[in-house]
Amino acid sequence: MKQMIYIIVLCLFAGLSCHSSPMQPSDYNYTAVYDKMAYANSIQEKYPRQTDTLLKQLLNTTRQQLGNEDTVLAKIYSHIAANYTTNLIQDDTALIYCDSALQLRLKHLPPNHLHLAQSYTLMGTVYKYKQHYGKAMECLKKALEINQLNVKQDTISMSRLLFSLGDVYNRLGDFVVANEYFQQALAYMSAQEPNFAYLHLYLGSNYRHLKDYALATIHLEKAIVFLNEKEFIGDAYHNWGMVQADMAQYDDAFGHFNKALNIYKQLKNNDLRIANTYIEIAKTHFHQNQYEQALQFATVSLDLRKIGHKDSFKHFQITESHTVLGNIAAAQKDFQNALNHYQKAIDAFDERTFTPVQQIEPLFGKAKMLLQLGRKKNALTVFNTLDAVIQKVTHQFKDDKSKFNLLENHFSIYEKAIQTAFELFESNHDSTLLQQAFQFSSHSKAVALRQAVNDEKAKVSANIPKDILEKERSLKQEVVFQQKQCFDNPTEMNYKELYFVREKLNLFVADLEKKYPKYYDLKYQSAQVIDLQRLQKSLPNEMMSLEFFAGDSTIYTFALTRNHLKIYPLHLTKELDTTIYQVRKSLME
Repeated sequence: MKQMIYIIVLCLFAGLSCHSSPMQPSDYNYTAVYDKMAYANSIQEKYPRQTDTLLKQLLNTTRQQLGNEDTVLAKIYSHIAANYTTNLIQDDTALIYCDSALQLRLKHLPPNHLHLAQSYTLMGTVYKYKQHYGKAMECLKKALEINQLNVKQDTISMSRLLFSLGDVYNRLGDFVVANEYFQQALAYMSAQEPNFAYLHLYLGSNYRHLKDYALATIHLEKAIVFLNEKEFIGDAYHNWGMVQADMAQYDDAFGHFNKALNIYKQLKNNDLRIANTYIEIAKTHFHQNQYEQALQFATVSLDLRKIGHKDSFKHFQITESHTVLGNIAAAQKDFQNALNHYQKAIDAFDERTFTPVQQIEPLFGKAKMLLQLGRKKNALTVFNTLDAVIQKVTHQFKDDKSKFNLLENHFSIYEKAIQTAFELFESNHDSTLLQQAFQFSSHSKAVALRQAVNDEKAKVSANIPKDILEKERSLKQEVVFQQKQCFDNPTEMNYKELYFVREKLNLFVADLEKKYPKYYDLKYQSAQVIDLQRLQKSLPNEMMSLEFFAGDSTIYTFALTRNHLKIYPLHLTKELDTTIYQVRKSLME
């Protein structure tokens, strides 16, 4: 949906007000400059090269007449940057012009001027497309802060900024926080706003990731009603089909996929959109065990994507197609072919188009195929890589709900990892394998709790005053209260309040981490492998420590004494479930 976000960027610069400059000559015709920028804006989608030439000529002429310090130049820089981002797809060049505009405005404008917010917005958008999400969030939040401090708040810019921040978190796979930003954007946006329909499209997709299919459907229906561009209506039908496929309503899903395809095929240059729908059709056939049909659509999807990304096969869409083909081959028990596809999927990893979350499925697929082929040591190596990826993602996510949502989706990875380490131990009795199994178990549980514990320990070690800690607790309580308000009564006002208290907390924590660098280092330090020998020595004689990992098919009990670590697997059966139920029932009577 990159094209849709471009619309947001351009709207920010379509009607800039007159500037103030320390070097403004009284007889200079600024209106003529604005008229030329407006004309460039009107033709840039159809004639991007001519637009670039026109704007650069205007830039040179204005420099000659006004010098290099007039802030009208910043507006021209911004228009050039937007054209490079939107139509010429040259983000590095766009960033150069973004920075030129920002530096000029920082030099001559008050620190909370709305034109600075516009520069930070455009720069944040460019960083987003460069996959520099940290810098993107930093710029967009600076823009938001400026917008909030203005008496006459620009609510349209506010909604777009919140929308763009939601998109950043969405790309990172943090759907919980992304959803909150999208809802806050909706609270500022009227139905007449051009991006109102696109926001509902995003919300529909995001609620699907959160498995709230009822709300996903509501937002996608609204998107179809309000959307004007046919390709985006096709996207809404495409996403609706994905929702229905997740709900196992396969006939309805195929119906909506076909509606999307009918729209895409009527328009030019939509091969990648067609490929996206083909891969979803393939997944839907796969879930019905219709492997031949799934193979057919997945193969066509891959061919179209290779053509669309002919300059480089390193793209997440290439990875997705190979991953689906790997899943199909695995279901047909063609394990070597499946392994080849998963490896091709991994080879397509590229920092520019990937987030860590997107690496997990093909890596897990590779690990499972290595196990099927009897290559347990190789599989364990992949499981260690997967563990590192998951830990990296959970450190990136600030919100506890986001971490739990991630771990819920990938809990089975740790079960397989523990099983692999244990089976290798049984064959060669290498005690380090028990340590690895124990570590997998520890990482699988209470991700948010472990970081919360680290957080509290870091605060003590950094000697942060009690009154500051009390203020942080108070802000956290405000956030929790407002989240409950939104859940109970999802009104525009409640979502606005949630945004404000969350941002207050984020700014407070960021300031805390800046003022107390030792706290930051301790809080975000990488998880260390547990020193089992040290832990064992801390246990008194004749004492045993027990830890449990309850997987889908097996419960692993880790028994730790002063001199031994043992693992006892207990395979889950219906009889065991019945026994557990009876014990729980008797305890409640």
